[in-house]
Amino acid sequence: MPNATRRSLAALGGASLVLSLATPPATARQPEPTPLALPAGVPSAPEQWGASFGGDKRFTEPRRDAQMGFTLSTQVLEVLVKAGERVTEGQLLVRGDDREEASRYEQQTHRAESMLQIERARAAAELAQKEYEQSLESFRSGGDSQITLDRSRLAMETAQIDVRIAEWSQQQEQYLAELTQARVDRFHLVAPFDGVIDAVNVDMGDVVRETDPVVRVVDLSELWINVPVLPETVLRHAIEADSPAWVLIRRGSRPIVARGSVVHVSPTTDSMSGKYTVRVSIENGAGLPSGLEAWVRFSEPSDAWLEVLAMCQAEASESVAHHEASPDGTSPSAPTGLSGDDSE
Repeated sequence: MPNATRRSLAALGGASLVLSLATPPATARQPEPTPLALPAGVPSAPEQWGASFGGDKRFTEPRRDAQMGFTLSTQVLEVLVKAGERVTEGQLLVRGDDREEASRYEQQTHRAESMLQIERARAAAELAQKEYEQSLESFRSGGDSQITLDRSRLAMETAQIDVRIAEWSQQQEQYLAELTQARVDRFHLVAPFDGVIDAVNVDMGDVVRETDPVVRVVDLSELWINVPVLPETVLRHAIEADSPAWVLIRRGSRPIVARGSVVHVSPTTDSMSGKYTVRVSIENGAGLPSGLEAWVRFSEPSDAWLEVLAMCQAEASESVAHHEASPDGTSPSAPTGLSGDDSE
C-alpha cells in the first residue's frame, strides 16, 4: 500500500476516534414498568379477564359531574382555568360581563354600610329626650302648660320611632346588597365542589347564551358504577347501602381489582328490565379516569382474583409509603385496592 494511502487512512481513523470520544453517549431509555405477575388461574389475555372475574360489565363514572353554564346571555371576560386543572370548591372558573352589576353592588354596599341616617335619627331622638325632660321639669314648677308638655312628649316619641325606621331602612339596604350580589354571581361560574376541569368550551371575548355549556367539572375522588341487578340477586346477596362489592377495572395491560361498597339501591325497578339500579363506589386516590370498563360482582371472586386484589393493595401501600418518605411529598398516593400503573 502506498505511503500516501496509509497516511490518509490513519488520519481518518484518528479523526473517528476523536469524534467518538467527543460525542456524548445517547440518553439511556428508561426501563418499562414491571408488568403485574398474574397468579395461576387468571387468564393472560386481557380480553378474557371479565369472563374469568364474573359479574356485570359497566363503565366507571365520576362521583360528581357538573356541566356548567350561565343563566343569561353574556360575554366572557375571563377564563381562569384550563382543562385538566384541579380546582377547589368556590374557586372562580369563568367570569362573564359583570361590570354593570358589580358597579351597582359597590354602590349598594356603601349605602348598606352607611350609618349616617341612624346616627342622625339617634341624635334627633336624644335632643327630643332632653327637651321633653326640660319641659316636664318646667311643667312641674308651673312654667309650661299641659299642651306644651304633650307636644314635647310626642316629639320625643316620634324621634324614637324615626330611629327604628332608620334601622329598618338600613336593614332593607343590606337585603338589597345581597340581592345585587346574587345578580353579580350570575356572571360568575365557580366550582361547586373540589374536582378537576374536564373541558372548557369558551375563550375570552366569546358571547354565550344561557343554554351554552361553558365548563365541566368532575369529582374523581371516587368512581361510581351503576349496576342493574335482578331483584332475586338483591335478595340473595342482601344488597343494601354499605354492602361490599368487588370490582375489576381493565386499564391497558394491567388488571386493577378493588373492593368497594354499595352507595345506594334504587327503591324501584326499571319498567323495561325489571332490575334495580345498584350504585357501587370505589376510592380513587390513584386518579383513574372515568369511562373505564369495569366488572362488578357482589360475592367474592375466585381465589386467583383475590390474590390479584392483595397484590394491588400491596402496590398501593408501597406507593403510600414512598409518598410519605419522599422529601418533597409530591408523588400521589394510591388508595387501598387501586394501582395507578398504566403500563401497556
